Amino acid sequence: MLELILLLLLGVFIHIFLKLKTAVRKPEFQFRVFFKKHIIGTIFIIICGVTVVILREEIFLAYGILINKTTAVFMGYSGDSVFKKLMKNKSDKVGSLLK
Repeated sequence: MLELILLLLLGVFIHIFLKLKTAVRKPEFQFRVFFKKHIIGTIFIIICGVTVVILREEIFLAYGILINKTTAVFMGYSGDSVFKKLMKNKSDKVGSLLK
Protein backbone atom coordinates (compact mmCIF):
# COMPACT_ATOMS: atom_id res chain seq x y z
CA MET A 1 0.00 0.00 0.00
CA LEU A 2 2.82 2.43 0.83
CA GLU A 3 4.33 1.79 -2.59
CA LEU A 4 1.06 2.74 -4.30
CA ILE A 5 0.78 5.92 -2.23
CA LEU A 6 4.34 6.90 -3.17
CA LEU A 7 3.59 6.26 -6.84
CA LEU A 8 0.45 8.37 -6.56
CA LEU A 9 2.53 11.20 -5.08
CA LEU A 10 5.04 10.74 -7.89
CA GLY A 11 2.27 11.29 -10.44
CA VAL A 12 1.11 14.45 -8.68
CA PHE A 13 4.63 15.85 -8.43
CA ILE A 14 5.40 15.06 -12.08
CA HIS A 15 2.33 17.08 -13.06
CA ILE A 16 3.31 20.00 -10.80
CA PHE A 17 6.91 19.93 -12.06
CA LEU A 18 5.78 20.09 -15.69
CA LYS A 19 3.45 23.01 -14.88
CA LEU A 20 6.27 24.76 -13.00
CA LYS A 21 8.65 24.20 -15.90
CA THR A 22 6.17 25.89 -18.25
CA ALA A 23 5.39 28.73 -15.82
CA VAL A 24 9.03 29.62 -15.10
CA ARG A 25 9.55 30.54 -18.75
CA LYS A 26 7.06 33.41 -18.48
CA PRO A 27 8.65 36.77 -17.61
CA GLU A 28 5.99 37.64 -15.03
CA PHE A 29 6.46 34.34 -13.12
CA GLN A 30 6.28 34.53 -9.33
CA PHE A 31 6.71 31.37 -7.29
CA ARG A 32 4.39 32.63 -4.54
CA VAL A 33 1.53 33.06 -7.03
CA PHE A 34 2.22 29.64 -8.56
CA PHE A 35 2.24 28.06 -5.10
CA LYS A 36 -1.05 29.71 -4.07
CA LYS A 37 -2.66 28.69 -7.33
CA HIS A 38 -1.75 25.00 -7.00
CA ILE A 39 -1.58 24.16 -3.28
CA ILE A 40 -5.29 23.58 -2.57
CA GLY A 41 -5.86 21.33 -5.58
CA THR A 42 -2.69 19.38 -4.89
CA ILE A 43 -3.63 18.73 -1.27
CA PHE A 44 -7.16 17.73 -2.32
CA ILE A 45 -5.91 15.25 -4.93
CA ILE A 46 -3.38 13.75 -2.51
CA ILE A 47 -6.12 13.19 0.10
CA CYS A 48 -8.53 11.72 -2.48
CA GLY A 49 -5.85 9.56 -4.06
CA VAL A 50 -4.63 8.17 -0.75
CA THR A 51 -8.23 7.39 0.17
CA VAL A 52 -8.74 5.50 -3.10
CA VAL A 53 -5.50 3.56 -2.57
CA ILE A 54 -6.52 2.63 0.98
CA LEU A 55 -9.97 1.50 -0.22
CA ARG A 56 -8.62 -0.26 -3.33
CA GLU A 57 -9.83 -3.71 -2.25
CA GLU A 58 -13.39 -2.48 -1.72
CA ILE A 59 -13.27 -0.63 -5.05
CA PHE A 60 -12.11 -3.80 -6.79
CA LEU A 61 -14.88 -5.87 -5.22
CA ALA A 62 -17.59 -3.30 -5.95
CA TYR A 63 -16.58 -2.08 -9.41
CA GLY A 64 -13.93 -4.50 -10.66
CA ILE A 65 -11.33 -1.73 -11.02
CA LEU A 66 -7.84 -2.90 -10.18
CA ILE A 67 -5.53 -0.24 -8.75
CA ASN A 68 -1.96 -1.25 -9.52
CA LYS A 69 1.31 0.69 -9.78
CA THR A 70 0.58 2.18 -13.19
CA THR A 71 -2.94 3.17 -12.17
CA ALA A 72 -1.60 4.92 -9.06
CA VAL A 73 0.81 7.09 -11.07
CA PHE A 74 -1.85 8.02 -13.62
CA MET A 75 -4.37 8.71 -10.86
CA GLY A 76 -1.97 11.22 -9.32
CA TYR A 77 -1.06 12.88 -12.61
CA SER A 78 -4.48 13.03 -14.21
CA GLY A 79 -6.33 13.67 -10.97
CA ASP A 80 -4.26 16.77 -10.35
CA SER A 81 -4.76 17.93 -13.91
CA VAL A 82 -8.52 17.31 -14.04
CA PHE A 83 -9.21 18.91 -10.65
CA LYS A 84 -7.33 22.07 -11.57
CA LYS A 85 -9.15 22.34 -14.91
CA LEU A 86 -12.51 21.89 -13.20
CA MET A 87 -11.68 24.58 -10.65
CA LYS A 88 -10.49 26.94 -13.40
CA ASN A 89 -13.71 26.44 -15.38
CA LYS A 90 -15.81 26.95 -12.28
CA SER A 91 -13.98 30.16 -11.32
CA ASP A 92 -14.30 31.45 -14.91
CA LYS A 93 -18.07 30.88 -14.83
CA VAL A 94 -18.44 32.50 -11.41
CA GLY A 95 -16.32 35.45 -12.56
CA SER A 96 -18.43 35.94 -15.66
CA LEU A 97 -21.61 35.87 -13.58
CA LEU A 98 -20.26 38.59 -11.27
CA LYS A 99 -19.44 40.96 -14.12
